[in-house]
Amino acid sequence: APEPVALSSGTAWARWEAYPLTRAHGRYALGDSLTPTTRDGWRSLVPDPPDLRRALFLDTETTSLFNSSGTLVFLIGLGYIQDDRFVLEQIFLRDPSHEPAMLELLCQRLASHRWLITFNGRVFDVPLLQSRLLLSRINWPLEDMPHVDLWRVARTMWQGVLPSCSLGALEHHLLEVRREQHDVPGALIPHLYRQYLLQGGGELTPDMRRVMYHNAQDVFSMVALWARVGDLLAQP
Repeated sequence: APEPVALSSGTAWARWEAYPLTRAHGRYALGDSLTPTTRDGWRSLVPDPPDLRRALFLDTETTSLFNSSGTLVFLIGLGYIQDDRFVLEQIFLRDPSHEPAMLELLCQRLASHRWLITFNGRVFDVPLLQSRLLLSRINWPLEDMPHVDLWRVARTMWQGVLPSCSLGALEHHLLEVRREQHDVPGALIPHLYRQYLLQGGGELTPDMRRVMYHNAQDVFSMVALWARVGDLLAQP
């Protein structure tokens, strides 16, 4: 469950879990994204591909599927490599009043990494986070931070080949990922968070645990997709 983190702007709530790089997610292990072959494959798309030990994978869950001024980010999933382990960190908004602290903790994580990797983050996650930071009078910490959007890469490689370039479709067709039955469809997530707040917030409900599972799988799938793209591009 998320634990309190005391910050200058208040209390944020976050949970951490570390995994060995040998942990499998579908057909790939988390450490497969680090191989020299994978990095060489990425050179055809990114002239100077990131060292993933300095990269931050990011995925958000929000109160709306649209990027509008009233949309809150209530869960930020972060993945990064630390001391030869893959760390999954999830920052959770137990109450909307805690938003400045949640964003302050996010900025700390961004400042300690060199690259950002998302799935559709250029269109959705990053602009939304920037607007929330602006409303909280917090500066976006790394305006020029290099950013790889895996959704754009997927569209370049598989649009017209696969029926969809959604992360779920890529999991099914390319990564051999099979989510557990208690996963929750993304379209239901805003409603489940609103229900959580109406019930008083606080401790995680079973539905919020399902949302956190969904978010974690999204982060793991981005890591596996990085390995898949590099693997394919490294082949003759």
